[in-house]
Amino acid sequence: MRIREGDMFEVTTNKGVRCAFFFLAAVVLMIQDRAAAQVSPLADVDAALKRAELSRDDLRIDPADLDLFDRQGPRSPLHASILAKPFNALVLPGFLDESLSIAEASQVASSALANLSRWHGRTVRRDLIGDPLDRARKLAEGPDPVVAAIKRVYTIGGGTFAPDAQEKVKADLAGSPLELQQKIAVLIHVMCDAQEWTSLACEPLSDTQWNELLTTGRGVPDPGLTPMSEHRRRLMTAGALNDFDTALVIASMQDVTFAVADLATLFVVQEEEPLPPQPSQPIVSRPPSGGVSRGAGAPIQPREITTIPGRVTPSGGATALPPTGHIPQPGQAGAPGQPRPQPNPAPPGPDNRVSKDPDKNQGAQNSSAPAPPPLYAKDAPKWSIDLMTPLGQISIGADHKLTDNPLPPFLVIDWTGDDAYATRVAVNAAPKQRVSVLIDFGGNDSYVNTDDKLGNFGSGQCGVGMLFDFAGDDTYTITQNGLGHAIFGGGLLYDHAGTDKYTAVERAQGCAFTRGVALLVDRSGKDVYQLFTVGQGYGGPGALGALIDGSGDDAYVANDTDIRFPSPQSAEHNISMAQGCGSGVRGDYLEGLSLPGGVGLLYDGGGKDTYTCGVFGQGVGYWFGVGVLYDRNGDDVYQGQWYAQGASAHFAVGLLLDGEGNDTYAASMNVTQGAGHDVGLGMFADLAGDDRYTAGSLAWGAGNAAGIGIFVDRQGADRYVLDGEASNNFGYVTPDASGSVRKTILGAGVFLDLGGRDTYPTGRGGDNRVWADKPAIPADVFPGRAHGVDMEAGSYR
Repeated sequence: MRIREGDMFEVTTNKGVRCAFFFLAAVVLMIQDRAAAQVSPLADVDAALKRAELSRDDLRIDPADLDLFDRQGPRSPLHASILAKPFNALVLPGFLDESLSIAEASQVASSALANLSRWHGRTVRRDLIGDPLDRARKLAEGPDPVVAAIKRVYTIGGGTFAPDAQEKVKADLAGSPLELQQKIAVLIHVMCDAQEWTSLACEPLSDTQWNELLTTGRGVPDPGLTPMSEHRRRLMTAGALNDFDTALVIASMQDVTFAVADLATLFVVQEEEPLPPQPSQPIVSRPPSGGVSRGAGAPIQPREITTIPGRVTPSGGATALPPTGHIPQPGQAGAPGQPRPQPNPAPPGPDNRVSKDPDKNQGAQNSSAPAPPPLYAKDAPKWSIDLMTPLGQISIGADHKLTDNPLPPFLVIDWTGDDAYATRVAVNAAPKQRVSVLIDFGGNDSYVNTDDKLGNFGSGQCGVGMLFDFAGDDTYTITQNGLGHAIFGGGLLYDHAGTDKYTAVERAQGCAFTRGVALLVDRSGKDVYQLFTVGQGYGGPGALGALIDGSGDDAYVANDTDIRFPSPQSAEHNISMAQGCGSGVRGDYLEGLSLPGGVGLLYDGGGKDTYTCGVFGQGVGYWFGVGVLYDRNGDDVYQGQWYAQGASAHFAVGLLLDGEGNDTYAASMNVTQGAGHDVGLGMFADLAGDDRYTAGSLAWGAGNAAGIGIFVDRQGADRYVLDGEASNNFGYVTPDASGSVRKTILGAGVFLDLGGRDTYPTGRGGDNRVWADKPAIPADVFPGRAHGVDMEAGSYR
């Protein structure tokens, strides 16, 4: 398979900047030519479509057609790309596996931030060329580096670092290793840079205007709003969507992750566990059915701290797609199917550092010299710092007396111990404070604060809020607006290891509202994620929200039993908007001012997982949004209701992609399992395993009102169970004959089962068959395409 010129997508951002959008094309190129016996899923799709007298080019939505309905606001590049070539979504798993794998603490979440920024329309890869921390390192080279860095905090905040306070900090640091002081100073300097960059991003509006938009974004009721004032606020939001420079936020977040990763080399023990195969096997070969689950990494023991002296430059781009012209070819390190570059046998010391130049690394990689003695053999540092700055409290040590009055803490570093955080931390308070960071290196910690609606535990609002927890079985509980959350800013919660529980009511767990970037990243452990609505990988207008879980048997729950948020579609179920949901704001029924949705992603790297939601969830898009749920492997269970499991409504994209495993899917109501409504695309793809499907109306490849629904099961002995008596499934299309412009847009419903002996309900579809549906429609309406194909070993009846 070779890339054609047409496979390179170009996108114009809202500022008129043209950027080459190449990631899908690059992934296709990366998986080519591995072996003659290894076949891309696209080849299987092409073979099946040919038997239905179709091609991939017949099944697409022209993004220009969407302008007939709405042209407002910036749309994600991913939106246009997937609509133009829907089946290229089948190579997304390879891109996600490469981009989101976090094998060690030195990667933290930098690769995810860099690669997902492509979907935001402003690609930012700070470590692509050179060391992004170089300037901060130079600032930290002088005497008393921590004191000098804190002095800069005072200067930016408009205060004065009193001489007696400086002397106290020097005394507190007496005897502490210079290297540790320098790394802390680098982090503080990077945070100061982030304070200035995010302030620049917020210049287009006044502080009063930003406060109005943040109040709306937090979901705080405003009884004084009239229809006129509400419209005025939405106009202000639409303008800010274009003017707010999210790239400055993403750059700030990346630099903080690099600095935290550099500091973590002194404290975090790297587990010796095999790296997962990259990319996931179902993309390029036909593995045996059944799930392969990667076990959770062993928890780090914080009280047996070993040190890796020296600096390891975090390689956020190590798993990223290289720039155009430098794509790894088959056989090269870094290409799919080839071994990843391995870490140095000896920890790099001051004279044995890792360079971005491969030639300069040869000596370090082959060195057999013993590692320098550790700075801390068993115990964490005994010293501590606690002072209040104009930008918030700085508390470094093992015991903390934290306060969020008048501002949340600027920086908290906890060496070890079981801690209870009950105040606002890792959340900024704009406009005075743009940055807030918390790092906890050890202990079973409790992060609980259910009283405050202003945000908590990894929330950035017109700024950046970032929380890093490197060890322990932790509990995170809030009401709303946290746990990886952002509004016109950047929020990150990173949990490195442990069995963790995340609980919220709404707007949390990888939830980005207007022009925000929010990530919840949990590297390993058997974790539980619970909320009611809006989260677990949610992207609002112009936003990018992601929940990334590396491994473990996890439970994702968007509560659908306690009905607190009844859905307009069914009052018996909650409106979830969760588990990979991209959603916009619809205004055509009001004053005509709409805001297109962003990107919501839920990525699970392995394990036997369960997913539960009500209406709108599990890879769903609404109003120009893009929702993606991708589970790499494991025997998983999915339960949804309406608009779920690869579904879309109103010009949106919804994708559910599952790699390996014998999975169970149930969604018994409407528009599920590969269904697109109203010029939208809903796509479902299960790439391996013996699966069981239960669905009802408009499912298994169904297009409605000029939408496109695609269902793909690549292999396995599958069973399809129809809940009810609906016949609008298994490759079905309902053209729109209402007199609107939709009747001139070609909808489609396509069902493809590409291998295995399968069981179907009576009446529709069948094993080893090809079928088509031709609905009776007026002559002036495009008929749409409705086809089903079931193949076994390249044959059909």
